[in-house]
Amino acid sequence: ILQARYAVLLERKLAKREILERYLNTIYFGNNAYGIAAAAEAYFGKSVQNLTLTEGAFLAGMIRSPIGYDPIRRPEQSRARFKVVMGRLVDEHLISADSATYLGDNWPIPEILKSRPGESFQPTYFSAAVRDYLLQGSDLLGETVQERYNNLYRGGLSIYTTLDPRLQQAAEDARLAKLPANS
Repeated sequence: ILQARYAVLLERKLAKREILERYLNTIYFGNNAYGIAAAAEAYFGKSVQNLTLTEGAFLAGMIRSPIGYDPIRRPEQSRARFKVVMGRLVDEHLISADSATYLGDNWPIPEILKSRPGESFQPTYFSAAVRDYLLQGSDLLGETVQERYNNLYRGGLSIYTTLDPRLQQAAEDARLAKLPANS
């Protein structure tokens, strides 16, 4: 009853599209991928805007049980779930029955992760400083540290900074070439 009340209150405050967007930006997709953007990167190596209907349907099918339908560890269960999702696309008249059958049997289920969310780069001083600022030095991502941590690592955010990686690398190379190593 309490959850039904919360749902009614939420629908009064936000449009259904906003509720769905927030849900998709935080839901767990397995393999440390929180949010649809992280899942698109992890399983397909592309941004969410570039997903095909089939790839999006595959990810939607994982929502029910991201661990149970994990394509890396449980490819048979993942394939079976994908076939169910293809059937739903037929029911919604988004693809033909023949296409659904063909895709269900032949579409390549992701066998390896294209990237590991949260582990895709070597942290630099600059990225660590940005992370520390977002977690400790501001309330841009939430009022509490836990809220900020969840939003930073599970929110599917894109963070843009003034750092030019090429110039940063040139500066680090120059420092290594000119300054003696610490002993």
